[in-house]
Amino acid sequence: MARRREVAVHLDLSETRVKQLAAAGVLDPPAGIDSARAAYLRHLRDVAEQRSGPPGSLDLTAERALLARVQREKLAFELDCRRAEYVPAGEAEEALQALARMLDDELSAFTRAAAQAVAGLRSTAECDSALREAVDAARNRIADRLAGLDPEPTR
Repeated sequence: MARRREVAVHLDLSETRVKQLAAAGVLDPPAGIDSARAAYLRHLRDVAEQRSGPPGSLDLTAERALLARVQREKLAFELDCRRAEYVPAGEAEEALQALARMLDDELSAFTRAAAQAVAGLRSTAECDSALREAVDAARNRIADRLAGLDPEPTR
């Protein structure tokens, strides 16, 4: 078949492949080279579309964009760590637990100090003044401990 050979040469395919495509209904070599070329191009587009997958399947461009975003976020995170702008969750939890223990210690010490400050006082003004002094002293101890000046609890 001269037509099949001409189509094969024109499309840079083997005659066997042209025969397979004709059997599959993709090509009709007797219709001519131009018709075969258009049919083969349609076939290639269909194959490419099927390879791109159905909607919701992987999109190479979207995947590359996602990879770039993840790499950018990773780099930003690493830079934050190097600048000490990031505190690991474990360290933050330990610091908060230490703060809670320190506040508990100070509140316990405050109640004892307040009780001692108002013991024996008869007027409201004297009690108010004594309690204000106890509160101020507790605030100062807490501030000093937070600044690392006095890490030991007051007893």
